[in-house]
Amino acid sequence: MSTSQLVHTSSVQLVHTSWEDDFTFGVQVLLASPSEVRCNQTSDDLAVHRQCTQLTGHDEGRRIVVVHVVDVWTGQRANALKTALRHTNESFAAELGTAVRTIAKWNAEAKIVPSPEMQSALDVLLSRASDEEQARFERLAAATQPHLSGQTADDLDCLNEPAFTPLLDWLHENTSAHELSVEARVANAVSALDPHDLRENKRLRSRVTRDQIATAVAGLYHDRSEDRHTWNARIDGEPMRTSILTRPTWCDLRQPLGEAECFRIDTKLPPAPHELGLATESAAIRRVAEVIATDARLFNAALYTLKSVDISPGHLAGTVALTDFIDYAFTSDLMEQELLDALAQHPQVELDRLPLRQAYLQDTDSAFDIASRNCAGGTLALFAAARPANRRGRGADYVMLIQERSSDVLNSARKLSVIPKAFHQPLVDFSDDAHLAATLEREVEEELFGREELQLFDRTARPVGSTTLARQGDYATWGPGIDHSWQAEEDTVVVTVRWPSLAS
Repeated sequence: MSTSQLVHTSSVQLVHTSWEDDFTFGVQVLLASPSEVRCNQTSDDLAVHRQCTQLTGHDEGRRIVVVHVVDVWTGQRANALKTALRHTNESFAAELGTAVRTIAKWNAEAKIVPSPEMQSALDVLLSRASDEEQARFERLAAATQPHLSGQTADDLDCLNEPAFTPLLDWLHENTSAHELSVEARVANAVSALDPHDLRENKRLRSRVTRDQIATAVAGLYHDRSEDRHTWNARIDGEPMRTSILTRPTWCDLRQPLGEAECFRIDTKLPPAPHELGLATESAAIRRVAEVIATDARLFNAALYTLKSVDISPGHLAGTVALTDFIDYAFTSDLMEQELLDALAQHPQVELDRLPLRQAYLQDTDSAFDIASRNCAGGTLALFAAARPANRRGRGADYVMLIQERSSDVLNSARKLSVIPKAFHQPLVDFSDDAHLAATLEREVEEELFGREELQLFDRTARPVGSTTLARQGDYATWGPGIDHSWQAEEDTVVVTVRWPSLAS
């Protein structure tokens, strides 16, 4: 996640918890009205989250923050920035406050990852770049992506990396018999990809609006009724359609999370069955190919999948089971990209043009039949901080934090999103972490208060941005099935605790 902005408003209501992407399975928590949400902007300023870089422009007098974000700097990307800013090795080193040999090393080793201090310095340098320099950096960084045409399974060394083992194992287990091996089919899919087409498709998807998605979803599902309908809002008197599927009894709960909710985990529930056809198989293989071609972040981790819900005023309960992120990423998660690609080509879409949606979510009955499908997803909430009136006449209001997701993430790239928003997943205590509040609290700590994230890169198996244990007593935790590695930069005593312990 990358760009963050502060939106100032005079009224606030928390909206919903979701378990799907474009056709959201939602329950609204702490909502003042099931039919109307008002958001009255009282300030023209949009402020940027501390972890991001920014480029500011103007639109009708309103200050807009446009952000170019690099999740992880590499030697290749740093060299692209040096070229975009028209620096020599010497001047670039002076600008960053480092040695010329460091810049030379970045030039020689494209995949090297600079130190955290240099990552921050590069962020600052990018944030100060002009519009022209930012655009030049974007083009140079994109041009350095390798063209992988003509690759064979033997050529793709990444397929032998441990992080790709779960991806290939999933394809082996869930795809039908074929004259080619899974590895060969992935290599063929990589060869068929063109970096320019991938970038253009990503650009076109980013231009599809929320209203287009909501209108398309409403047109695809004609079996809605008074008992099941999409949730709509009103902002400054203007109606806003959403793709949140809900029930009237799920709205206006005014339900605090935490002790008042009761979600339990059932470890004995079987996983949702997969019946992959030609289209769903091809989509899963293409996703692996795109991860390789774009060097996108894809990590496997345990997720909660919703199996039952019990919702009424003052009562919020349900049952969850465990699934894998890969299981979700290679099946129902692909519906979002399918719909965006269709809408990028034509404003009206029919279900027969969406084979993945036909397979996974063909009507509202299948949406509410959560026990029979992989209903993974997450929790999201609108964070609002009360702000008192000032001496210049501005009245009391709220500050709301939103973000623009990075272009490198797998889900909803370059889309605006609330904070906190995350996949609902266990971290340490699988039973206690099943409560929605656990994920929301963890995300608030990470996004707003600087707690180290414990997500992992898809290939290097390191925490995002790396986690440094610098003081005695520092610790990090990983759930089961998460590959990870560590290194000691000096003589260190490290204690590893496995729970539950395994007999040797």
